[in-house]
Amino acid sequence: MKKYNRVYFKSFLSWGIILALLFCLSFGSAYAYFTATAKEQVANVSTAIIRVGFSDDTTEQILSSSAVVVDNRALEPGDSVGFSGAIENIGTDSIYAMLVFEVKVNDNLVDTSYYTADGKTELVADLSGKYTDETTIIPATTQNSVAFSLNYLLDGDTYGNSYQNQSVSINITVLAIQQDNVQANNAVNLMLGIN
Repeated sequence: MKKYNRVYFKSFLSWGIILALLFCLSFGSAYAYFTATAKEQVANVSTAIIRVGFSDDTTEQILSSSAVVVDNRALEPGDSVGFSGAIENIGTDSIYAMLVFEVKVNDNLVDTSYYTADGKTELVADLSGKYTDETTIIPATTQNSVAFSLNYLLDGDTYGNSYQNQSVSINITVLAIQQDNVQANNAVNLMLGIN
């Protein structure tokens, strides 16, 4: 059995204390450096209420050979269905808005089109399936609405005899997204969930 003497133990203890002090000194220096060079970051966060809807005077009409059909008759190839009204921003922040136009026959989706909020421009995807067109901005001010007008032609090439005696449903939906922090040419993709 080896016997340790006091000198060896004192040497071991003193080296241990020296190493512990060196560790504390280096830790303190590193802490002082990183706290001295840290910068405070401040973020400004704003929230908004997004509410959008159609005005009360939004209407639909069936047109046949440029004349308004007043009786409740069935649609025929060559008829045009028209919608007009306004999209209102009743929230607290400016928004991008667009119209989604869907035609269903017997609850089967036949046609989907996307338009700017004024209905004047159809939004078309590029070859990658993304939209680069800019949508309509509707501010959250006293003039917070955009008038729109859309016409849909039931042409004979698309709606032939196979659609005879079928029920037709035409829906218009307005989509909106807060304008802040969204690029105008990417707003449509975000509203449609396209990455």
